[in-house]
Amino acid sequence: MMALHSPENPISNREEIGEIIKKARKGKKWSAEFLGKLYGTAIKGKPVSSDAIYQIEKGEIPQDMKRRAVLARLLDIPPAALGLSGLQDEMLISPTKKVNLNGIEKLLMVYWEQGAKDPHKALKDLSGKIELLHRNVLYMTSPQKEYAKKLLCSCHMRVAYICGELGYHNKALDHLSKVVRLAKDEELDDLETIALYRKGEYLFDRRDLKPACQYLGAAYNKALSTPLPPHVIGRIMALYGLAQVRIARTQEGYKQGRKFIDKSEMLVREDQGPLETAALYTLANTRSFYLQMQGKGAIEAPVKNLQNAHQTLEIADELEEEKHPDKKRFNQYVVLNCNLLRSQAFFSQGYYEVATETAKEAVNNMFNMRTFVHLPTMKVLYEKLKESSYGNSEAVAELGVLILFNELVDIF
Repeated sequence: MMALHSPENPISNREEIGEIIKKARKGKKWSAEFLGKLYGTAIKGKPVSSDAIYQIEKGEIPQDMKRRAVLARLLDIPPAALGLSGLQDEMLISPTKKVNLNGIEKLLMVYWEQGAKDPHKALKDLSGKIELLHRNVLYMTSPQKEYAKKLLCSCHMRVAYICGELGYHNKALDHLSKVVRLAKDEELDDLETIALYRKGEYLFDRRDLKPACQYLGAAYNKALSTPLPPHVIGRIMALYGLAQVRIARTQEGYKQGRKFIDKSEMLVREDQGPLETAALYTLANTRSFYLQMQGKGAIEAPVKNLQNAHQTLEIADELEEEKHPDKKRFNQYVVLNCNLLRSQAFFSQGYYEVATETAKEAVNNMFNMRTFVHLPTMKVLYEKLKESSYGNSEAVAELGVLILFNELVDIF
């Protein structure tokens, strides 16, 4: 059956169709804002304004058949009334294929626990899952629909994480902004908390500290009133504490940040068994993460002293013992973080040559892992080394070249 109206057969009764849409909306007692939220989320993953709905109701009907089909389904309008045949309505807005939510959950777990061996393939895989969920989530039944929305949020966060590792900063921020908005609009308080944390974490790693503290603070405050596993709250608390340490200009501010990190030790996830929420959150305050926060908290004191540097080296030794025989990617991160901590500690002790060589090892670790999240930290150390008495050495120059190469690796 041919559609009554199509791109080849333009809509002629626009005002009449607009009135049908308006009457159906009011019959459901929906505001234009609420319909805009549903309609926008269905067609592009974010709400459209109430003004956009009013314009449709005045006769500015979408020419695209899929958009009209979405309006028909949302408002329970017979497809023919919007210029669509019933057959075409089903073709346009029925799920494109069965969504395997368990498969998406397992994929998220793999990319969290094992990392992405081929990050570009991982981005393609996850982007496909995001598109699939966007197309189908409205047509699922509860509680399947609720879980699909949460998986959609989690896919966006994992894509943002991988983009961040690869240095695709604009893409990472775009996905993080989308998931914060999506979780908030859908009133998914737990996922909104995680999304706020992830955005704060990303900005923190970029050393964009003021907005990082705002997002991490918002995540921490929301976590206190949201049912979340204790280890997730501990993770948020630890990084929020480190962010306060990093912006501290006084010893008192520094101590306050260290208190948050210290308290998070009580919320370390000791049981490494499966968790019901693991695939959704992909976040945990492990012993390894806590030690990283402790080491960084010690070395980033506003007043440098040898005692803090010595403590950081001890923590790095303890962190190295956290390696797991069956977790290659995890072990690579342990080595990387140990080198990061040691390079900063050696610098604080005035061992510039050793600090430089350890920093070079850390940058090489990043290249081998294809993760560039910590490059901003290495750039700060590099600038400090340049200003030191060792600054004109060939080794420091070589460190600068390594950092530059890693920044431009995807260009060349």
